[in-house]
Amino acid sequence: MAALESDNLIPERWENFVRMGKELAYERRRGNKDLQAEEKKRWAKIAMAIRKRMR
Repeated sequence: MAALESDNLIPERWENFVRMGKELAYERRRGNKDLQAEEKKRWAKIAMAIRKRMR
């Protein structure tokens, strides 16, 4: 982040780095049933919180 703030790193490169991190995490979850279950539970909690706020 310091490199981005000091203009040593262009924003496009940072965006690519973040995107690749997300893709890597997705591939890990896709190959691991335990990680898939954790992610499903995480999104279920998020959905429940949204539903409660909407009431």
